[in-house]
Amino acid sequence: MNNYIVEPYLHIYEDRIYNPLTDRKIIRADSRYNILRDLAIGKQHTQTLKAEAAQQLKVDRWILPREEATDARFFLKYISLEANIAQERYRGSNFEVRQAIASSSGYHLPIGQKPSEPIQHLAGCEQTGSRILQHLHITAEGKAILCCQDYHSEYVVGDLRHQTIDEILRSDKMATMRRWVYGLDDAPKNFICRHCVFALSRL
Repeated sequence: MNNYIVEPYLHIYEDRIYNPLTDRKIIRADSRYNILRDLAIGKQHTQTLKAEAAQQLKVDRWILPREEATDARFFLKYISLEANIAQERYRGSNFEVRQAIASSSGYHLPIGQKPSEPIQHLAGCEQTGSRILQHLHITAEGKAILCCQDYHSEYVVGDLRHQTIDEILRSDKMATMRRWVYGLDDAPKNFICRHCVFALSRL
């Protein structure tokens, strides 16, 4: 199994995992859910999987041979004002644009989709999946911000000019933001996720 990799763009949610390579998803009740989650976060490795489980993941293309990874085709829901612009941008690549919508989901611009009312009970993010746990958005100034929709850098969680990535990801400020995003603590009324079309709600 050393020649296999976990598909790196898995979207991991509380109740499901989505694979953009095959445009398929599995729910939490599926036996593969915990295996894929553990692989994605490094708790388990492909070379330690039982043969039966590994074979099932290979057949369903949740893990890929390394030599195939560079030829993999991914399906995108692209955010753009014009679908043809997005399609042209990725023409000839491994990416196929299936949908394009105008959106300022962080409520900064007068376009796109927005919730009709602020979201009261936050429960994660449809757009980012596990990114709040694993990713950083970096501005040109080296500031680490919570989200790509934070156009005005209102939710700064760190500064790479003075901190390492590990320090930022483990910081109290980042922990607070995560708890707000997932609704573990009550976020401020004007919190960006409360006004975002991609925010998930418990109700």
